[in-house]
Amino acid sequence: MVKSPRGIVNARQFLQAYLSMERPTTTHLFYSKGVLDFLVGMIIGVVIGIIIASYI
Repeated sequence: MVKSPRGIVNARQFLQAYLSMERPTTTHLFYSKGVLDFLVGMIIGVVIGIIIASYI
């Protein structure tokens, strides 16, 4: 198992939890909304990851 910084792992887990919480099912109707949610969630995840990594 490759050891990685905890901030990046936490940001990735947060992103996965955010995406699964927002859209449990990915259908064609919600595809454009899914892309927007993914970009917003990715930005939020990166910012939170940087904040967590700076405190560790």
